[in-house]
Amino acid sequence: YRQFGLSGWYEFIKDYAFSATYNLIQLEEGQGHRIIASFSDRNGSIGLVYETGDLGDQMGVMFNYGYEIYKNLIASISIDYTKYRFEEIYAYENQMGNAARLAYSFAKHWRVDLEYQWLTNKFKNSDHRLLNHIYYIW
Repeated sequence: YRQFGLSGWYEFIKDYAFSATYNLIQLEEGQGHRIIASFSDRNGSIGLVYETGDLGDQMGVMFNYGYEIYKNLIASISIDYTKYRFEEIYAYENQMGNAARLAYSFAKHWRVDLEYQWLTNKFKNSDHRLLNHIYYIW
């Protein structure tokens, strides 16, 4: 699929912000729309996800929180509760997506992340992955 997006962010009180994202998602059988609205502070955010069109009409909830363990070392966790469409069945089922991440800034412009993701849903008893990200930030 192809995904196009537009997002905005507004800090309404020091360290508190509202953000909104719109995604147009083009699928083989049509297109869908995703709208994400969230409130955040310096440590994390909580928000709602609405999908419509060929993605189905559904609501989801997302949450993430980060904590600085040591200087330049941040641990975070995220939870995403949505409905997931299984292509072979064309049915929607509840799904819980989770991730835990460690992010370490080892130089002014460099950061490395280690992320563990796991999903739970009706069809997959265990879906796990370990990801590594290396960022150059200018």
